[in-house]
Amino acid sequence: MWASSGLLALLLVGIFVWPTRYRYDRISSASYAGVIRTDRLSGKSQQFEPGTGWVSLQSAQHDRHVPSLEQDLPKEELAKVELQKCGGKDVTLVCELYNGSTWNISRIVVEVAFLKGSANEAKTRRVYAMRAALSPVKPLTDGFFSVLAAPKLWPGQQWGTRLIAAKGTKP
Repeated sequence: MWASSGLLALLLVGIFVWPTRYRYDRISSASYAGVIRTDRLSGKSQQFEPGTGWVSLQSAQHDRHVPSLEQDLPKEELAKVELQKCGGKDVTLVCELYNGSTWNISRIVVEVAFLKGSANEAKTRRVYAMRAALSPVKPLTDGFFSVLAAPKLWPGQQWGTRLIAAKGTKP
């Protein structure tokens, strides 16, 4: 009797206490610092805004840029956009980007190459379409882009990224 009660209690703690419902990630750059939480059950993300609380990244605020007005950045403008760094946690890939162009950037396409061996040859390549995490990134500023369902990035795993394309609007 006690063994089954203990097992039931352990099972309930495992379900309701660990892991918690949300995964919290801190993002920061020279111009922004904040916290994003991702619901482990639904996959939806929220950003914490002081004075407001948790705001859904899939809300109308996030979708305020109209896709029909977005255009591919011309090659000369894309050359001014710099993918600074990308990092992964669980199944979320987050990339920081510097927008040196004259466009507001709302979407990017990034190629991730998983490397193997001492020659760092690409073992696998995957392409991800990413959305601006907060709002479109204005000219001459930093911004974050994220995508769910990225492959799990293991500690010590060698990988590289490159920017393939970007979409946005002219200011």
